[in-house]
Amino acid sequence: MDKKELVNYIADKLKCTCITVDSPKVDEVREIIKDAYIQRNPTVYALLNFDNVSLQAKNAMLKVTEEPQNNAYIIIGVADKNNLLKTLRSRAAIYQMDHYSSQELQQYIDGKYRFTDDENEIVLNVCETPDEVDLLAEKYKILEFYDFVELVVNNIAEVSGANSFKIAEKLKIKDSDEDKIDLGLFFKCFMVICAKRYKQEKDKRYVEWVKVTSKAFSDLKNASLNKQMLVDNWILNIRRAWMT
Repeated sequence: MDKKELVNYIADKLKCTCITVDSPKVDEVREIIKDAYIQRNPTVYALLNFDNVSLQAKNAMLKVTEEPQNNAYIIIGVADKNNLLKTLRSRAAIYQMDHYSSQELQQYIDGKYRFTDDENEIVLNVCETPDEVDLLAEKYKILEFYDFVELVVNNIAEVSGANSFKIAEKLKIKDSDEDKIDLGLFFKCFMVICAKRYKQEKDKRYVEWVKVTSKAFSDLKNASLNKQMLVDNWILNIRRAWMT
């Protein structure tokens, strides 16, 4: 069960109408709050992927959580609870979803897609949730995505410093970079390829690359972090780790 299915399940159990918004803008949050105060019918408001919303949008939630309405149930979905304001966390009941097993992801894939064996292997190795499966399958060409990341692994330590920073041009740094590669999926695939290389070559520098990338991926969950700076520092640390 993914987060959207869980939200619908909760709404069904509460016999509520369900309104779901992904990555809401501040105006959408204000409209939801306004609706919650005048709503007469029991309603679940699900604000998903709330990690990366603006500080204004997060602050807008404070009033409705301080004075909740009887007919309104608010669900906020985040990848990391620390991306919520401390005041919001203190007013919320926090539930953590279990990780999906590879068998569960395979069942999801089999029910929706027809991948080749190579595509299926990449998706299972890189993705951890149905949302990530959908993103990789529907936003990118899976084999081309993998080939790009592998090209980065092959060349990031060999090219000039100036050329290495051009990698960021292909990555989704800003929300407006719709056609560029999701940074989280990129980091995950980079680690998958590095782990594979270590098994083949026993070069411990690939282990260091996994450590550096794991740290960057973890930092990515901090919504207030400057993504451009994160990527630039990751490139510097990757190149430095290869030289030591």
